Amino acid sequence: MSGLVMTPDVGLREWIRAVPEIRKNFLIALQGAHRKHGDAFRTAIPRPTLFLFHPEHVARVLSSHADNYVKSRLYRQLDAVLGRGMLSSDGAEWREQRRQVGSEFHASRVAEHSGALLRLTDEMIDGWSQGEDLDLGAEMNRVALRAAGHLMFGIELREKSDELAGALQNASRLLIRRIVSPVRLPLRVPTPANVAIRKSVRHVTELMDLIVNERRMNPRKQVPADVLDRLLGGERSAQTDSVLRERAITLLLAGHETTAVALTWTIYHLLQNPVSLQSVSDELERNGGPIDLDAQAVRELSGLRHCVQESLRLCPSVTTISRNAIQPDEVMGANIRAGELVQLSPWVTHRHPDFWSEPESYRPERFARRPVSALPEGSYLPFGLGPRECVGKHLAWLELMLIPARVLQRCRFRFAEPGFRTDARPGFTLSPQKPIHLKLVSKR
Repeated sequence: MSGLVMTPDVGLREWIRAVPEIRKNFLIALQGAHRKHGDAFRTAIPRPTLFLFHPEHVARVLSSHADNYVKSRLYRQLDAVLGRGMLSSDGAEWREQRRQVGSEFHASRVAEHSGALLRLTDEMIDGWSQGEDLDLGAEMNRVALRAAGHLMFGIELREKSDELAGALQNASRLLIRRIVSPVRLPLRVPTPANVAIRKSVRHVTELMDLIVNERRMNPRKQVPADVLDRLLGGERSAQTDSVLRERAITLLLAGHETTAVALTWTIYHLLQNPVSLQSVSDELERNGGPIDLDAQAVRELSGLRHCVQESLRLCPSVTTISRNAIQPDEVMGANIRAGELVQLSPWVTHRHPDFWSEPESYRPERFARRPVSALPEGSYLPFGLGPRECVGKHLAWLELMLIPARVLQRCRFRFAEPGFRTDARPGFTLSPQKPIHLKLVSKR
């Protein structure tokens, strides 16, 4: 599929025929289009778009020529609801936001949070009873939200975690519907969808206002700064309360939901693959007992790391990335027009048969044979790529290693429904199509 000299167009008739499949599962439809049309193709419906899937395409757009590509206009739909946070901002505005909080996500700073993460995970497990039916996605969403609240904003969300999680999930689901809709009326128009969006966002903003105001009235002393301190410390006369709130909500939304679904898929895939599960379980035991977990210990768990990497390959939390080209460009024979919407998909690229053997199969050992550092740039991007790679990558990795390690150390599960399997459902993040119910067999 490499060496393209022309970019095929997907015609109106073909697009119309694909509508049922697109509605059923956009990602499966996208894979089918990739198999039929190759690494680059255009479609004029519902809006003119160039789809690019080869790792060289990805690396050029997101890394080597990233300055020529800005967040697409699709992200502007977030502005009307969440404001100009790091998800949708560009240029100097984005660089300032990244500079403001970046130090709190440095690897050395993140490692200091391992004790707090262990405590939150143990509290979650302590609340489970043997024989109980657990909703894996709900549990991972709850612990990821509590972790984000504690690590970024210095707050405990015991009482508010379910309430806030529900509001955030509902807001993100409604936002995705708005983004993909071909017709978007202004939010002030009281359509049922707009009313629902405003209600969900108002709920989140009210909770965030309480958090911000509490910190202002009771600033922390003699403790290391956190993300909220950085946001408050960066206040200017022009930085209104609404701007600060918007930035905080964006970090909370992006920071917890992507991690929660990645945790869910990691544990799901392990339970679906007994050989990998047993290997990880053995890795977590030493000298007849569980190993002591901290940031250093989990870095040495290569077997678990390969399982997490493979889960992120199969089910990247973010499945599509869109940009608008500023100037014309060309890569591998694909001509990119000025102003054109460019659509990338980690989901499809992670399954590219030229770069991944048995791309649909769960094979953690592939990362033992060939580590991520040896992969072609652009072929593996669970956290994005280039200057806009996820600012919270190191924090996410600590959570994705430490939380499953602790859960598997202390618990044994089986699926509540024998032979259970679920497909993925694209949305703001890639969530399971069906709730994953587990039976807690034993815990220690």
